[in-house]
Amino acid sequence: MLELLVKNIELNGLEGLVDVVECDIRKVDECLGGGKYDLAMVNPPFFKDEGGEGIHREGDTELADFIRAGAFLLKDGGRLSTMIPSFRLMEAAKAGGKHNLHPRLLTALFPKIDKPSRICFLTFVKNVNGPLHFNKPLIVNNPDGSYTQEVSTVLEGFLS
Repeated sequence: MLELLVKNIELNGLEGLVDVVECDIRKVDECLGGGKYDLAMVNPPFFKDEGGEGIHREGDTELADFIRAGAFLLKDGGRLSTMIPSFRLMEAAKAGGKHNLHPRLLTALFPKIDKPSRICFLTFVKNVNGPLHFNKPLIVNNPDGSYTQEVSTVLEGFLS
């Protein structure tokens, strides 16, 4: 996974703008200083390890480990952004609450307009209470399977 990250940084011309730190998420306090960052992004496993296989399953780390690590890194008012499956939304909110992370922005992704949401982008803010805001839904595909205009625009922005 680390090699893929480095390759993506190079492909997108982001060398010098992104620092890659190889660290066990459960030991982030040994690798980086706490309370220093305005933004942390985490990509936890989607599924609990219940005998299945694949890279999207928890092994020796859990969703709560990623939330705890993000909370450790952030200064007050800092934001933690994560992409999680919709069915783990409440679990993520509960884990955030244990570390004074308050859910503040939610965007639901829908594969198609007539299909249920399976993935959410959730942003927490550390030590700042406030209401949870909902972005408009992001619909990924048109009925014919092509990307919607909104998704195409986002992808073009990343690729240009």
